[in-house]
Amino acid sequence: MKNYYSVLGVLPTAELAVIRAAYRALCQIYHPDKYSGNKDYAEALTKELNEAWSVLSDAEKRRQYDKAIGSQQQFADTSGSERVEQPFRETLIQSFPELQTIAEYYFDIWDLIERLQKVSRQLATGFVATLLQTKAYKGRAELAKQLEQRFFISYFGKDKRIQEFARGLIAAGNREAALELNKAVTIFGSGIEADLIINKISVKYDLGGNDPQPGFATSAQKDRNRNPERSARQNETQHDASSSDQSIISHSIKRLEKMRSAAYLPSPNDWLSATKTLRSALEISLTFKSSRKSMFSSEEIAVFHLGKKTWDVPLKSQELRVWVTQELIPMAERKLQRE
Repeated sequence: MKNYYSVLGVLPTAELAVIRAAYRALCQIYHPDKYSGNKDYAEALTKELNEAWSVLSDAEKRRQYDKAIGSQQQFADTSGSERVEQPFRETLIQSFPELQTIAEYYFDIWDLIERLQKVSRQLATGFVATLLQTKAYKGRAELAKQLEQRFFISYFGKDKRIQEFARGLIAAGNREAALELNKAVTIFGSGIEADLIINKISVKYDLGGNDPQPGFATSAQKDRNRNPERSARQNETQHDASSSDQSIISHSIKRLEKMRSAAYLPSPNDWLSATKTLRSALEISLTFKSSRKSMFSSEEIAVFHLGKKTWDVPLKSQELRVWVTQELIPMAERKLQRE
């Protein structure tokens, strides 16, 4: 069963006014006569939008739909990451002219929209529609977070590893793999084994590559770590010689400061990618190792090396953010002061 709320990018608790605003905006954006991208895609999506509206705009149909809908829904190709021929910001402003004025007062609005857009254009549009209808500007970050969480729970369940894997697939444009992941989650439900599913899909779609990576003692450990973070590991030895330039370092610091104060907690892959320039400038190398937590589980550790000094940081978003805040940024700032 299709998730009509996700098609329109709104929460299941959305009032009719919010649903109507999202529907009208999306129809305007994806109208086959106006959309500059793939016309077949626009026509198919417009059909889905009409289906969603016909159900959710009717109180009785919506009540029956809410009663019948399951916890996991059929995943559709809703990301706009590969269909950006028509500038998305312009289309949003055309649909919601007041958004331009709002962005002058709430400067992070576009950051929130951009993050949601990477997941789904409908999700980003639904966020704007909900925000403008409810006037919940103070809670804009929390609203965006709720919408994104609802999206991933609806399509990929509550397991955090599965959700993180799904985020990586969608961000990388691996639609077929994301569809298969959604199918597996739907079939196995709460009995899903995250490691088994992630490894199976990674191997089937050749997501992990074949080159051995440092820090993995066994092939089994390599298989367990074929996930979105792996892409950041494959080129760790390639350093950009220009990264020592002060302007580049300053820009990298600003980017990291923005990330650490963002409404969302960036993924481990985001942190590893965003810190690469500073690590190169400071001559900090990176390896990985596994730390056994129990007989049946282990934890992946990012090991940062600077001369004889090392930092062992669990490969988790919160721990990486702390290391960036307390160690990396201060070191980079001291380097700028010296130069």
